[in-house]
Amino acid sequence: MCNLGWLTHLVDLNVRPFVPVGYSVKEHKKGGILEIEELCLYFSKGAKTVRDVLSETEKERITNANFLDYLLLNNRLISTSWRKYSLLFSGTIYQNLNEEIFVRRLYLENELWRWNFCSLEEVFYKNFALVLLE
Repeated sequence: MCNLGWLTHLVDLNVRPFVPVGYSVKEHKKGGILEIEELCLYFSKGAKTVRDVLSETEKERITNANFLDYLLLNNRLISTSWRKYSLLFSGTIYQNLNEEIFVRRLYLENELWRWNFCSLEEVFYKNFALVLLE
């Protein structure tokens, strides 16, 4: 068995993010090429929308959809303590044909990591967390 702990994991937050059919990118905050460092989760208190929480954290070092896609392909890097959360990546904002606004969410279902969209108008539930860089 080989120990992969010594490998460096780089994520390019500058490249164009994945864009599903029927969606466009409204905003994409670039962040350079980052070596994966310590990540932290941001939880909100009180009943707020996802949009409200994004406003609270706009000065934080946020992660974008490129980071979600990297974690989806390298899910062994996701902390086991995060398995119970829906992880939101707020640096890339998508818009659908109805002009609704979304971010992408990474979540565990039946032991598989999956993603979907989360509306900015959705309630920021207790199991939601923004993924931030420390």
